[in-house]
Amino acid sequence: MSSIQQNPLKRPRTAGTVKRTHHLTHIQQLPAATEPAAQDEAFIQAQLLRSICTALTIVGYDSVKPSALEMFRAEVEEYMMNFLTTVKDSMSASRRTTATPQDFVFALAEAGLDSHHLDPHLKLRLPDDIANPAIPPPPPSEPPPPNLAPMLGQDLATPATQQYGYIPSHFPPLPSQHAWQSTALFTQREQDPRRIRERATDEGVQAEHALRKLTAANKARLRQAPVDKAKDQLWQDTISDLLDDEDDLAPTQDADGDIKLDGCMEHGSGNRAVSTANLIREGGGLMVNHDRNHWRRGRGTVHI
Repeated sequence: MSSIQQNPLKRPRTAGTVKRTHHLTHIQQLPAATEPAAQDEAFIQAQLLRSICTALTIVGYDSVKPSALEMFRAEVEEYMMNFLTTVKDSMSASRRTTATPQDFVFALAEAGLDSHHLDPHLKLRLPDDIANPAIPPPPPSEPPPPNLAPMLGQDLATPATQQYGYIPSHFPPLPSQHAWQSTALFTQREQDPRRIRERATDEGVQAEHALRKLTAANKARLRQAPVDKAKDQLWQDTISDLLDDEDDLAPTQDADGDIKLDGCMEHGSGNRAVSTANLIREGGGLMVNHDRNHWRRGRGTVHI
C-alpha cells in the first residue's frame, strides 16, 4: 500500500474523461429602431457645441463668446476621453471586446458619481434637435462603371479568371485585361508580288514628281531680275567700304592707357570720372552697336 493517503472524496480521473468548456450562447439583440451612428465629424462637433449652448441657457446665460465656447468644447472632449479610457480599461480587464453597462458603472464610480447624480439630468426638457437629432443621410454611392464591352470586345472587357498562386485569396479579383495588359499591334504586310510591284512603281512616280518640283523652284530662284542683282551688288560694296574704313581707324591711347575715340575731348586725369559722366549725359560714349543697320534681318531685336 502506498504511503501517500488518497482523498476518498475526490473523484478519480479516468483516461476517457473529456474536458468540457462552457461557451456563451446568449447574444444580446439590438432594438429594431436603432439608427446608425453618425460618421460625419462636422455633425458631431455641431451637436457638441449645441449641447454646450443648451446647458449654458438652462443655467441662465444669454450669450457666449466663441473663445469661451471653444474652451468648453475642449474641456468636454478631454473629460469624455478620460471617461472612455476608464471604460476601456474595465472592458480590457474583463477580457471583453464590447463595453457593457457594468463598465460604464465602474467609470462613473471612478469619477465619484452615483446613479442618483444622473436623475436631475434626466428630468431636463431638452429640445428635440438635441435629444433626438436627425442624422443626415449618407452620401450616395458611386455610379457603376460604364460598360466597355462593346468598344473593347469580350477578350479585353471580360475579367481575368486565371488564379495565380502568389496572389493571396483575400485580394480582390483582377480587373479587365485592358487595364493592365497592352494590346498587341501587328502591321499588315503585303504578300502578293504583283501588288508589291505596283506599289513600288507608284512610289517611284511620286518621287519623280517631287524632284521635278524642286528643280522648278530652283530655276525660278536663279532667274533673278537685273534690278535685284544691282541692289545686291550695291549692298555688298557698301559693306566692303565700311569694313575697310574700320580697319584704317587705329585706336589711340592716352598716358593712362585709356582708349581715346575720335571726336572726344581730352580731359585731365583728375576729372576723368566727371568727364565720363558728362560724356554719357551728352549722348556720347562707346557705341557697341553702331553697325546695327547692317545686321542680318529676321532675327530678334538685340538690346545692349
